[in-house]
Amino acid sequence: MEMRGKKTAAFVFALFWLLAGCGTDPVAQESRSNLPERQAVAAMVSGLFVKPKPTPIDPAAVAAVRLALEQAGQPVLLVRVPSIGYANLFAPYGQNGAVTTWASASHQSIALQGGLLVATRGFGPDLMSANVPTLAQVLRGAGTFRRDYFDLDGADQNRHLRYSCTFSHAGFERIDIFGAHYPTRKVAEFCRGPDLSFENAYWFDADGSLRQSAQRAVPGLPLVQIGRVVN
Repeated sequence: MEMRGKKTAAFVFALFWLLAGCGTDPVAQESRSNLPERQAVAAMVSGLFVKPKPTPIDPAAVAAVRLALEQAGQPVLLVRVPSIGYANLFAPYGQNGAVTTWASASHQSIALQGGLLVATRGFGPDLMSANVPTLAQVLRGAGTFRRDYFDLDGADQNRHLRYSCTFSHAGFERIDIFGAHYPTRKVAEFCRGPDLSFENAYWFDADGSLRQSAQRAVPGLPLVQIGRVVN
């Protein structure tokens, strides 16, 4: 899996390189800068999807990038962190048991266990590890779970945060992920701890697979939005 993951990430990184015009040839850069695909990727990477007044993005440009990714036949995630104006595409990079690591072309990574966030790297404030429910527990939309988060405080000392969480059904919702629309069933997770309370959200396809989520990480990186672009 690790070799396949690296090949997948390498493909996506190569696509980003092409579309973002990262070469040193100024003529090639100018030519690529006029491609609609390059404009879509550049807009996304700069966080235009999450800014209060986003610059309009040509739907045809987004569709072109999506088509290229779908034709490659490799899984791709769209990861956003609204609090820092971040958005990027991620490809699977490695596997360790039930945990899959996904990486971006700009060297951030997230680790997911059944689609649930258990670690981040490269964002500055990072989640070192977490104890999370199973996807089946979330999908039920009922019951409780005790979450444990581990990060580093301002003195680089390990910190353990514990929360009591309750799941509930939150109705049906049509969502958009990188130019495609999906009818989903939403599950909300309400968590309370000694320092704060927060809510995670999960959107499921009809077959029970996780299409999108918004999950808490750590202070300074409180909410990570993860959408499945290509299965």
